[in-house]
Amino acid sequence: MRKRVNSKKEVRDMAKEVLKFLERERIKHIDDLERKVGKKSGIRNRRGHLITVEKRPSNKNTSAYTLSYGIHGQEIILEARLNCELGYTNIAIRGAFQLSGYTTLLYDGYGNVAQTKRVEGCSIEELKRNLELLAYNREQPHRKL
Repeated sequence: MRKRVNSKKEVRDMAKEVLKFLERERIKHIDDLERKVGKKSGIRNRRGHLITVEKRPSNKNTSAYTLSYGIHGQEIILEARLNCELGYTNIAIRGAFQLSGYTTLLYDGYGNVAQTKRVEGCSIEELKRNLELLAYNREQPHRKL
């Protein structure tokens, strides 16, 4: 697996693509997401970039819907996990910057910070709101690394 440094602009663009995917696939409610499990969608003009929808095991013997944005042969750069059984959404990103409201998990040695943000509730509306905050730079980074 090839590693790379992810700029703030790249991660913002990826968040915009996930928002477009939700709109294009008419995903407005969790039930709509259930019907998309197993779907993979390529990104126009971005070879190897994919958004996938899966249902995966989560904590406390529950499951979570997972929307992942990754690049073929590389790690997942943006991921949203919606665990409706436990009532939360978790957004994880990997980039060469830190964002307010996100908790740092680790530094990958390539200049990226893996960070996560937990949001109470499990709804597509709340997911979109948080992706918009990320996509349109409404949350300013703490500092550049």
